[in-house]
Amino acid sequence: MGVTISKLAVAGWPNQGSTSAARSGTVQDPAAPRLPAAADQAAPVAIHIATQVVAAGPRLNARPDLLGALPEDVLAKIAVDYFNPGEIKSLATVTRLEVRPEEMMATLKRQISQSMLHLYDDAVRRSAVVILLPAAFHELPQAYRTGDRYDTLAEVMARSTGEVADAWALNAQPSAFAALPEAERTEERFEDIAGALAEIRIDAVRAVHAQVKAFAALPQAVRTGERYENIAQAVVQIVDERLLGIALNAQASAFAALPEAERTEERFEDIAGAVAEIRIDAVRAVHAQVKAFAALPQAVRTGERYENIAQAVVQIVDAKCRVNALNAQASAFAALPEAERTEERFEGLAGAVAEVRNHPYRAEGLHAQATAFAALPQAFRTEERYENLAGAVARLTLQVEHAPLLVAQATAFAALPQAFRTEERYENLAGAVARLQCETFRAKALSAPVTAFAALQDADRTGERYDRLAGTVALLKEDMVLARALLTLPTAFAALPIGERTVERYDHLSVTDLKHEAARSAGVGAQARAFAALPEGDRTVDRYRGLVEVASRLSGVEQDHPAAMLTVIEAYPALGRRDANFDIFYELSTLVTATSLYWKGHTRIRLLSALYKALESQ
Repeated sequence: MGVTISKLAVAGWPNQGSTSAARSGTVQDPAAPRLPAAADQAAPVAIHIATQVVAAGPRLNARPDLLGALPEDVLAKIAVDYFNPGEIKSLATVTRLEVRPEEMMATLKRQISQSMLHLYDDAVRRSAVVILLPAAFHELPQAYRTGDRYDTLAEVMARSTGEVADAWALNAQPSAFAALPEAERTEERFEDIAGALAEIRIDAVRAVHAQVKAFAALPQAVRTGERYENIAQAVVQIVDERLLGIALNAQASAFAALPEAERTEERFEDIAGAVAEIRIDAVRAVHAQVKAFAALPQAVRTGERYENIAQAVVQIVDAKCRVNALNAQASAFAALPEAERTEERFEGLAGAVAEVRNHPYRAEGLHAQATAFAALPQAFRTEERYENLAGAVARLTLQVEHAPLLVAQATAFAALPQAFRTEERYENLAGAVARLQCETFRAKALSAPVTAFAALQDADRTGERYDRLAGTVALLKEDMVLARALLTLPTAFAALPIGERTVERYDHLSVTDLKHEAARSAGVGAQARAFAALPEGDRTVDRYRGLVEVASRLSGVEQDHPAAMLTVIEAYPALGRRDANFDIFYELSTLVTATSLYWKGHTRIRLLSALYKALESQ
């Protein structure tokens, strides 16, 4: 990492011209240590030589005679504190300098964090894409997420024009508030957000959502009942019944964020009462009631309250809306204390599903039944109940293909007691997916056999069975459909016994020959996820470098949504000791900071944040 001339002067170095940092715009970390005492006490000739070395920057190779005259401790300290890793490597090639890899990593970590800060501060200064700034703030290392920096962000966002724009911006701001250290998430800052939101009338629902988001981020001691009541009052003032259901969902989230002692029966009944009055958007209202029900203390999550929800669902006339509400009811069933999750209540829900005749809607109903089945106490999760569900799914898929329904069946399969998770049941589910005629539906449904495969007993998770699953994926012809399906395979790959997680199976995930770039990006992501599941001896630097190279050749959509590169970075810790793999990480960081590849500031911040987290995770 470089350093400005003024910083050199402070550190005791004469002002002898510009450095590599001055040319690149790099800012020295204020916390970086001063040069060692040995440098201050060195002979004048050593000081003069060192100054020229620092000023030389990338031209270090040209003056090995000067470098050789420096005391070793001075040379090492200059290298680690004032040069970037590439320059340090140049130093090492022409001198006796030996800088430990962990020191190089520390230097690189400082460089990454400073680059993030430079990009973020520049974006705030330019007020660039205001709605994205809170997300960028959230990505900064914690030491840089200061109250002062947040206040500057809040001032920039406050300058957004137009009431609708205010609602959008203020809806994003709570994510920055939530990213502050707890001591900085003060009541005053919360009230600033709440006050601004209270003035919004055009988009009141979005304003309520923003206030709830900020409320949930407050330290628990100041998440008071009084502040909750302010939110409830804002919801009451919304007149349009079509919007009230959405606002009640936000209020239910605020209820769930209250300390347990404040999540009272009275407050729950207020939400339930408001829900009961809604006729236009009854389904969304039921979802709000269920969210609040799940947040109640267990002692008051009673069967009677569940029955009230079930009764509200029964009263919904429209079949499409009713099955949607049945899925909410299944979530409420799952939230009951175990003793209240009775066979009778499950059968009541299953009976309501059986009454739905319209094929697409019936599929949604069976999804609710699968959710409720998974929530039953284990003794009631019987083979018979599973077979009833599987039979209904099989009959329905003969008439209408419905991928989410097969995924729901896989959830039910995984919830069976282990002895009932048989090869035969797995093969029936996998076969149903393979027989789907529509390629898109087949790709969407592939997570079903993957989930079921991972739930099989150890002896049944064979390489042969995995290969058949991978073969189903390989038969897909359209690039994007194939890529989507590939993303499900790493879960099955990781579930294989370690001896079956071979390099050959890993290599089969490669999709570099696909024409569509977004499809190649998804394929790289799949292979990067599988990399972490390889046996330790196969997680080599060369194999990882292959992922980096493929991801680096992606452009276009990857510039704005760098999913492949993010996944590759997340796979880096699987290499093992970071100090043994400095070279590849330096290549990766150099690639991320290359302006020609990732040119948008918020995209670069996301990638730099991923690099920083990859270093911290080891």
